[in-house]
Amino acid sequence: MIENRIDFKTFVESFHESVFYDAVSELEDNDILLEGQFPFLNDATMRSRNFDIIKKILERYGYQNVDKHQCIAVEVEELGWMHCFFIFGNRFETTKYVRKVAIPYFTNKHGDMNSDL
Repeated sequence: MIENRIDFKTFVESFHESVFYDAVSELEDNDILLEGQFPFLNDATMRSRNFDIIKKILERYGYQNVDKHQCIAVEVEELGWMHCFFIFGNRFETTKYVRKVAIPYFTNKHGDMNSDL
């Protein structure tokens, strides 16, 4: 069976560093990252088996709250289960609020993450 965990060093080297800095900035601004939002965030990398690696990458590129970071999958009609990384607290008090942002984002492909909050 093929190992499905990403290798930190190889993975980081396969992308330009700016994409990780951009993702950290987005996470700091909106408390959420969504599958497909950045080229390194796809179905495989956002699964729980790779959650620690993604947290390590975000921390390396300046994100300070990795211990508050959560991962869930949200069912989106016609797309199936889509993954989200988010921070419980200020903006997202429950997963209900995550769904209010995630479902329109995935449905519209670039939804406004600030609507309905």
